[in-house]
Amino acid sequence: MNAEITPTAPDGALRGSMRDFRELAGVDLLDRVRPFFDWQQLRQAHGLWPYSKATDAAPQPVCSAKDEAGREFGGVNFASQDYLGLASHPEVKSAAREAIEAYGVHSAGSSALAGNTRYSVQLEHAIAEFVRLDHVTLYPTGWAAGYGVMRGLVREGRLVRLRCELPDVPGALSRLSGVIGKHAGNIVEVHHQRLFHDTSVKRAELDVVVETQNRRHVEVLIAALVAAGFPTQLLLSSADDRHAANNR
Repeated sequence: MNAEITPTAPDGALRGSMRDFRELAGVDLLDRVRPFFDWQQLRQAHGLWPYSKATDAAPQPVCSAKDEAGREFGGVNFASQDYLGLASHPEVKSAAREAIEAYGVHSAGSSALAGNTRYSVQLEHAIAEFVRLDHVTLYPTGWAAGYGVMRGLVREGRLVRLRCELPDVPGALSRLSGVIGKHAGNIVEVHHQRLFHDTSVKRAELDVVVETQNRRHVEVLIAALVAAGFPTQLLLSSADDRHAANNR
């Protein structure tokens, strides 16, 4: 959904992006952010600011809304995260009313204590039966589910942090990543920090987060990196990491 764009929008409102303001210079905090807010308000004044919109009613597939300047507009809604269009489905609303009557509107606590309900336990059992697993755990949000998955991967040795030493010469990083890729590792993150590592000026240390198949695969990756001339160690810095190492 987009608000109506002013036909005579100035060039400054049609150029630029958030990326232009990712690094703000200066000592005075207000002076640092002033160029961003000037740009934002210019775009906002001409109906070109795509954020902070509010729907007037239910966020249905087609709905009306207002932008921060109060402009009314309408159209197809791709921005409310109701991807399947179920939020306003009659059966979903009926089930929500029944749940409110039975349990109120409290969001409940952690399932590790007493946060589950009869319905959530039934849903866990139904999902476990469908996917043919002994246990299934419901998470309250997508973020929490993603975090739980990542912690699980760490525990199983399928997401690890490797500290690799490499020569400070052109092409070294490319060769290191080539070794990891050749042995079916998937690089997720790379952290390069020279100032706080006790390393020769002719060498560099790189912390690499890698997705792996299992703990044996981690050992294969480390051996391959060492053989290629990149001394490598598995970093252990949390309870989950130590748990994984102790259960290899």
